[in-house]
Amino acid sequence: MADAYSGLTRAYDELFPVNPRTIAYLGRAGLAPGARILDVGCASGAHPRAFAAAGYAAEGIDPSEAMIRAAREAAAGSAGGGSGAPSFKIAGMLDLARLYPGGSWDAVTCLGNTLPHLRGPAEAAEFLSQVRAVLSPGGFLVLQFLNYRKILAEKPSNLPRLETRDWIFERSYRYGRGYVEFNTRLSDREGRILSEGTVRLSPLRFETVVELAESRSFRAAALEAGWDGEPFDPDSSTLAVLRLSLPA
Repeated sequence: MADAYSGLTRAYDELFPVNPRTIAYLGRAGLAPGARILDVGCASGAHPRAFAAAGYAAEGIDPSEAMIRAAREAAAGSAGGGSGAPSFKIAGMLDLARLYPGGSWDAVTCLGNTLPHLRGPAEAAEFLSQVRAVLSPGGFLVLQFLNYRKILAEKPSNLPRLETRDWIFERSYRYGRGYVEFNTRLSDREGRILSEGTVRLSPLRFETVVELAESRSFRAAALEAGWDGEPFDPDSSTLAVLRLSLPA
């Protein structure tokens, strides 16, 4: 997964800016100032930086060395490298138990359709087990991922093209048996292709994730279509925002 996205490092923050409603969502979910929060699959670190700026003790992990290098540089530049700056580690989604003692985090986030990069329900189950182990009692996990029930029903071949001041990002899908192939191309405004990548995604349906989580002592505290609490419709919502809580 790391190699498929490393070529996007310099463009990532511009292509995928943090939605400020994400921070407000954490507050509504009960995450107190100073709480410890881990962002899994943090890419170039924009979310951990935003979490730290909001007063949380934040860390991010990602398997891409290039992304983590950029995340550390940006954090040092924005926070002066002080005690309030987020920290970062090069690590994958299934490295949590190796990295952190039990109860290390009050909240864990896994955003931007990171979850489907796991290889099917078995790895998703292992990830949920590891998150449960590193969360404190009463802690929660926030998952943001695409609604694959809708995607598999409609089978779109091309996703909306993203254009910013500096970049053009094109994305397409190809469907296989039990997987979705995600193809990307990053170009500059002069049309020069800077990066191309392909990664296989596991089209995990929200009901599968909820079932796996509930069998690991999580409670589905909220399933919504966005950060403002929009109702989730299995047949029409593009995104799922799922909050899974542990008992106190």
